[in-house]
Amino acid sequence: MNKITMYNIDYAVTTPSLLIIKATTTLVLNIGNFGIFSAREAAIEIWIAIGIIAMLFYSKLRKIIFVFLKLLIDRYFICTYISVFMYSRAIVFLLYKIGFWEWDFLKDTIF
Repeated sequence: MNKITMYNIDYAVTTPSLLIIKATTTLVLNIGNFGIFSAREAAIEIWIAIGIIAMLFYSKLRKIIFVFLKLLIDRYFICTYISVFMYSRAIVFLLYKIGFWEWDFLKDTIF
């Protein structure tokens, strides 16, 4: 009987079906490592991706999405985006200079 130890979980592999269960469990355990993102942020990103993919399968929604994307890149909206970005950058720079902001806060500042 082979003994496999991974993540402090012992598996006794005797049949191919147990090997599949071991591989599936290892995959689920490895998915839990999100790096700098929390599990909540990763879940939100996954649901947004699922929603976008689902919307692309419906032709009426696909047309609406393209109209919405054209609206987002309109000249007036781009000016607004640049203004908000520059304002945020100036505030973060001032907070950095007076010692209230550090580079460790970058992810929280962006999201």
